[in-house]
Amino acid sequence: MLKKYKLLALVMATVLLFTAATPVMAMENQAIDLLFVVNDTTEKEQVLTNSNLSEYRNDMSIEVLTRSEVLSRRLPETKAIAIPNEIADDFPVENMYAAGVRLYLYGDLTINDYVTHTGLTEFASQIPIYNLDRSFSGKYATRSFSASQRSTKQYQIICEPQNDVYGLLCTIDKQDDGNKIETYLDIISENYIKAEEQQRATIVSSDYDIAHYYFSDTCSVHLTWILYRNYDEEDVTYDYFALESRVWGSGKNSMTIGQTTCEHDLIYSSDHMIDSGPESDSSASSISFTLDVSGQGVTGGSIGYNYNLESAPKITRDTSNYPDSVAWTVNKRLFGSVLDNNIFKFATSWASTGTLAGITVRFGNTATGSAMGQSISMPSGIQTETISFDY
Repeated sequence: MLKKYKLLALVMATVLLFTAATPVMAMENQAIDLLFVVNDTTEKEQVLTNSNLSEYRNDMSIEVLTRSEVLSRRLPETKAIAIPNEIADDFPVENMYAAGVRLYLYGDLTINDYVTHTGLTEFASQIPIYNLDRSFSGKYATRSFSASQRSTKQYQIICEPQNDVYGLLCTIDKQDDGNKIETYLDIISENYIKAEEQQRATIVSSDYDIAHYYFSDTCSVHLTWILYRNYDEEDVTYDYFALESRVWGSGKNSMTIGQTTCEHDLIYSSDHMIDSGPESDSSASSISFTLDVSGQGVTGGSIGYNYNLESAPKITRDTSNYPDSVAWTVNKRLFGSVLDNNIFKFATSWASTGTLAGITVRFGNTATGSAMGQSISMPSGIQTETISFDY
């Protein structure tokens, strides 16, 4: 009888051990959304303690591993990976990128650094061109970056777009002790989720989310855009385009966005501006305008805009530098709602000659709030993105 009980106990222990081990084995074999690699256990503990990891659990699966943990085991199957730029050479980055893994490099790096690690021959992307009725034309424009932007502008996170999912070009204001490791995870996770949502959208916007974070990483401003072309015109000299830039931002804690700005500036002197919108409005709860995308002697061609803004802000359009540039300033009204997460659409049409076209977009916002009993106002600084493309 005693032997029977011992045998039964052994069987039960074996079953319990197998049951306890099975979920671990399943997790190891199951593909995760994001593998976030850190340098050491100190950084890992900092990420697990201070990041917003719990907020993303319902939308994506994330695993945080140190460099040594990744190198000492077989690399888990993952859809995306984030690696510090300074240790990127320790990993088969080029092979992962070639296999379609969404690659984030973070730290301090240039576009050329990203190109070197991934083995890319060039850093250019294909921008979808939309008809004026917002249907996809089936054509793309090749967007390239200037030599100075590739070699000298320093970013804190770069992810090149893959599989029709936009990438990320992110700058973060430096803190006294450097950028916080948990901030990288939060920004990358949010970008991954938004990129997945964008992949399911009818209209796919620009190739990158251009993002800037400031004031101890608590405030941000973002830019994406959509490119349109009038394919119905028969002008032998000019081609007709429109760029819709989308600017938004948010604050945290006591900080909220009180002002957003955007400017469109034509790059090439041979091009000329046709139209822009929205116009000035003292209480813009509902935006409605028609953007002309045709020139003198060219009939037809326009884009209609109708959308609501929860904040009902004051919009001021400055056309004093027409036809070279146009600028907008959006302000929170005295008793109006804050501008956080309101997506402002600023559109400009222009005529371009040759095969190169482009617009420089300057954008920013200002966060207001209080700290230690004092009212404060923190500007993001003007962010500049030159959108030049070959069509």
